[in-house]
Amino acid sequence: MKSFSGMNFCRGNKGYLINLQHVDGIQDNCAVVKGEELVLSRARKKEFMEALTNYWGEVDKMMGHLNTGYPKTLLGNCRVACMHDIYPAI
Repeated sequence: MKSFSGMNFCRGNKGYLINLQHVDGIQDNCAVVKGEELVLSRARKKEFMEALTNYWGEVDKMMGHLNTGYPKTLLGNCRVACMHDIYPAI
């Protein structure tokens, strides 16, 4: 997967790029962006999740808060994703 370093965009599938800044969460193999579910291809999902995790980690560092910056969609619904699956242990 191609990453556009410094621009916070990541390819979710061959049809589009996703701005990581606007991802509200992950649900059913989709990135949720402004209420829209954007399908993540099986081939690109792992790299997308790594890029999103890195982005959210950088947001946390910039804000100076521990475990903040996670969208409510992610925190409020266990079937969306387990925290340890997408964010490395601190």
